[in-house]
Amino acid sequence: KMGVRKSDRELKDVFLKYDIDNSGTISFEEYLEFVKDFLLDQSQTMLAVEYLKELEDSPGLEYEGDEVKPEVAGDGDLYNQMLQIIDDHHDDLELVSRTADVTESNQIRAVIVKLVLDMVVFEASDIEKMKGQEILRLVANKRGWDWKNQEASKSVPLEGMADWYTCLMRTYDAFELRPLLKRCLAANYNTINLLSGKFGILFDECYCTILAGIVSWDANRIKGENIKELMLPVIFAFSCGTGNKMGMATEGIPTLVGPGFEKPGPTNLALAQSIQNILAVRAMPVFAQWEIADALIYGED
Repeated sequence: KMGVRKSDRELKDVFLKYDIDNSGTISFEEYLEFVKDFLLDQSQTMLAVEYLKELEDSPGLEYEGDEVKPEVAGDGDLYNQMLQIIDDHHDDLELVSRTADVTESNQIRAVIVKLVLDMVVFEASDIEKMKGQEILRLVANKRGWDWKNQEASKSVPLEGMADWYTCLMRTYDAFELRPLLKRCLAANYNTINLLSGKFGILFDECYCTILAGIVSWDANRIKGENIKELMLPVIFAFSCGTGNKMGMATEGIPTLVGPGFEKPGPTNLALAQSIQNILAVRAMPVFAQWEIADALIYGED
């Protein structure tokens, strides 16, 4: 407000522009970019400098030379938090990965281990060159989402993952999922501390949220009798991405999206199958996004 004489709406737009990592707050690095771009009047610049000086002694901050840094997590804090999250969700992990098919169970376990390793396997030199938001995007987007899409597009998704999991168990001498995950973290203890030490407590919170998303599962299963006892049940089905392009979208117009131009994809096919399993027990209305509705009516093609 001091630097930009604008309406609240315009001020919010300025805030969003400089909140580069979409954290909901302005970091000192982002704030200094704002200062350089907007505070051209000397009196305004002096006010901004005085404000930064006031923050030097604020709780939770430390000052080094010309740079104000967030307080970093204590040595091993992030590592211990990650271990605790895995311990807290041991039952969830066992339920979600325990199927009648051993190979399928090991595939699921392998995916979970792979996603956790994606969080902690980095070269120290790469961490030094990267920003916190770049690390988070790499973990969530490139190593996670993009990898999932690549696997889903293969004729045999997750091929070799079960064998890889078996090799990991032997390598780490851990034959259950929880101890294996903990030993994978222990093997990358220095990397976890390096990440936490460089990027600070807010980064730790983001990392713990990502890990919780990987290992937290509501694996409870409802019985057919319980479905029959429900009063006026309805299914709301929300899709997850799409599959490969089809029709005119494969004939020179790849920007076409939606029904008739994209297949549902394997995730939505699985969600559609879950709905069909419920409807086989009891009929009820279904409100589904088009990807799942398409899978329910037409199947994969």
